[in-house]
This record gives sequence, structure tokens and C-alpha cells, in this order.
Amino acid sequence: MSINLNQLPNSPDTEKPGIKELLTQLQEAISQSTDLPETEKAEALEQVQALAETGKNPQESSK
Repeated sequence: MSINLNQLPNSPDTEKPGIKELLTQLQEAISQSTDLPETEKAEALEQVQALAETGKNPQESSK
């Protein structure tokens, strides 16, 4: 699964991670996990994708 996190904005505060940085860390943790079965990894990565899509359009109140 390919999640394009590069379209998300960088954190405005260099001292704190933003949505892009946090989702990148989460994606890496899920992908590298040896505790999750592949089906659960795929489901978790789909949720990261959904969060990334929402992060690109934060004004949409329906999400």
C-alpha cells in the first residue's frame, strides 16, 4: 500500500511534529511491526491513508 504523505503540510512549529511527521512515524511503525499479522497491518495502513486524506482537507467537516 502506498500512502502519499508528502502532500501533507510540514509542521509549522519546528519544535513539535505535525500531522505529516506523526503519520510518517505511524506508517513506519506499522510496516516494521513483527507483532501484527499482515491483514491487520493492511487494515491499519488503510486507516493511516484515511487520516492522510483528512489531513489534506481539514476544512471538510464530514470527516
